[in-house]
Amino acid sequence: VSLAYAGGAVRPSVNDVAHSAHDTASAASQSAAVVSSTELQQASQNGIYVGGSIGHLWQDWKDSPNQASGSNNLSSTFFAALLGYQYSANYSGELGFIYLPDVNGVRLLPGTSLGTIDSYVFSLQLKLIQPIYKQLSLFAKGGVMYRSLTLNGDTSMYGPIFGLGAEFLLNPNFSFDLSYNHLAGSGSLNAASIETVPATNMVLLGVNYNFSA
Repeated sequence: VSLAYAGGAVRPSVNDVAHSAHDTASAASQSAAVVSSTELQQASQNGIYVGGSIGHLWQDWKDSPNQASGSNNLSSTFFAALLGYQYSANYSGELGFIYLPDVNGVRLLPGTSLGTIDSYVFSLQLKLIQPIYKQLSLFAKGGVMYRSLTLNGDTSMYGPIFGLGAEFLLNPNFSFDLSYNHLAGSGSLNAASIETVPATNMVLLGVNYNFSA
């Protein structure tokens, strides 16, 4: 350490002061990085979260026995929402809701009259999460769904639902995900106007908010 003598007092030189300031700034930067990393890790391990998604789906009502000829008979854009609880860095449970766009020009069996199918889905799924690099994780999820369909009367079905995707943790509260999801169909619904329900394949882009961070 170099010292300067002035006016009867020993004082640090200008270089010493500069080096000390640099060291202090470096330590503060490293501390902030540690805090940020810890917060992100905690946010990814537990707590209640909500999410919303926009996506595109494919389902073949055109070639089904109902022979839908109107809009949304093969594909359409849709919206979804979820409420979840993350138990650890690797497990969470989700209650989901999907609103499926109306399918128009649907033939009412066994006649030839045309109608519109209204449909929505509730699902309960277990989500398995595998962190792979910093804020990026891969996930797989699966469970059971309840699907309501309305065409000249109400009917419903139960079936499996599953998905695969990737999630990026933007900060302790917000994350984004991209996923593929599959809704099983039914080959024998035995409803008054709907004989079968085609399987549905979906791609979704979502944003989630974690309340615990």
